[in-house]
Amino acid sequence: EFVKEYVANVHVKRAFEDTEGKTRYLTTGKGDINWEGQIQTLAKNNYKGYLAIETHLEPKIKESEKCLEILKKIGQGCV
Repeated sequence: EFVKEYVANVHVKRAFEDTEGKTRYLTTGKGDINWEGQIQTLAKNNYKGYLAIETHLEPKIKESEKCLEILKKIGQGCV
């Protein structure tokens, strides 16, 4: 909340470190991040910037498209 006037770009990626210390990736919308809350907060604060999608899952284009569809679905509830 206190940094909202400084947010110019939001990077969307779901990564975590497993018990062996290796970086693992999930599709956006999966895991323990409250994506709905994040997107709703951006909308509430009239964020007009970009959401940069980064995926490390294969196939990358299909996974990026899946991420985009998930974000669109979440965003529809914020309008």
